[in-house]
Amino acid sequence: MRIPFTRVTFGLDVVLGLVPVVGDFAGLACGLPILAMAVRRRLPLVVVLAMIANTLLDAVVGSVPLLGNLFDLFWKAHQKNLLLLEEPDSLAAVLREAWWKLAGLVAVVVLLAILAVYLIVVLVWWYQKWLGGMALLGVAG
Repeated sequence: MRIPFTRVTFGLDVVLGLVPVVGDFAGLACGLPILAMAVRRRLPLVVVLAMIANTLLDAVVGSVPLLGNLFDLFWKAHQKNLLLLEEPDSLAAVLREAWWKLAGLVAVVVLLAILAVYLIVVLVWWYQKWLGGMALLGVAG
């Protein structure tokens, strides 16, 4: 599927992730057969470990409300794992792409945390100013 008027595509994992808790477990369950197939095909251990890490990262970050849905939309863990299943030699390219996406995710999370702290400070300042104004009016607070 594709988001209208964009080139962004998404699969079942993103849709399932919209359902709290159950959708995240269902998305994880969809990735397990890919991992089992990798073990059955006796792919190199480093490739299987990368696929497991990819699946777990998708499950953990994907479980965070809203941020997890955005992560699922751009991370596409199952797509990466299918690529590794079909072309185990592509591990370096997959890891290189994953590194930049992960670095971007960390940057966004840090910026959101800074914004949240700033908003809390502003709200506390505003609340204290409002209470000070109430005290000047003789209203007990």
